[in-house]
Amino acid sequence: MRVERGELVKDGLRALELAAFPTSVEWNIWWRLHRRRIEDGETTGWEKAIAHAVGRLMDNQLTLARQIRMEGGAKQMIRYNSDGQISGEEMRSAEDITREAFMWWLNVPRAILLKDGTDKPQPGVPDWASTMAKAIEGCYIQQCRIGREITAIKKNGYLTLNASATAPLPTEQALADKGMAAFSSFSDRDKEEA
Repeated sequence: MRVERGELVKDGLRALELAAFPTSVEWNIWWRLHRRRIEDGETTGWEKAIAHAVGRLMDNQLTLARQIRMEGGAKQMIRYNSDGQISGEEMRSAEDITREAFMWWLNVPRAILLKDGTDKPQPGVPDWASTMAKAIEGCYIQQCRIGREITAIKKNGYLTLNASATAPLPTEQALADKGMAAFSSFSDRDKEEA
């Protein structure tokens, strides 16, 4: 029996749809248990900022995972959030959700953890926490990109990638030597259209 390529793609996408939501729920439950331990103790403002920032990332991942499943008959069903309450978050654009979360990160937790416009920690914040803050910021940036792609897929029915999506990333040595300037090899033709 010959299996059509379209059927293989459809089966593969269905496997991804089934995997994203349960995985997000499991990690969200795990994080809620550990977050309580962090916040119930004597914690400083910067420690709470890290916990809240990670919590928002987890909540967004859950919303994005639910959005992937919101096709066909699933659009007709009543949806509940992870606490069992009816939620309309899935009806918003993934791009809007992730952009709003990134702006919150920049204006609230980042300002508590890092000096404005730098990667240097605020007074009283240890160096390891500033490294963690940069990692969290990277997660918010990645989430914004995922939000843009999910929105584009839902709008167009497919995803188009720009040339920078296939351009090789700088090596670790280039990043160590040049920092973000190592990414300057992307040309104007590689930029995505808004």
